[in-house]
Amino acid sequence: MRERLFQLLSKVFDMRLGDINESLVKEDVYKWDSLVQMELVTEIEKGFEIQLSIDDIMSMDSVQKIIEVLDKYGVKANVPA
Repeated sequence: MRERLFQLLSKVFDMRLGDINESLVKEDVYKWDSLVQMELVTEIEKGFEIQLSIDDIMSMDSVQKIIEVLDKYGVKANVPA
């Protein structure tokens, strides 16, 4: 899952895949604004076939938090893509 998530983040944030890591936070990504947040939510929901709650969407302000949210929905970070 982690590889697939990082590829998704790379696409949404228009960043090199090698620049995506678990310690990345919203403040470090120039393009991560409210519009991109909604694009991110759409891509995550489509890509992992889940429906995120508003609280989860609001809490996703770092890659680590996104991984925690996905884990909550049964998408395990340690499972290969």
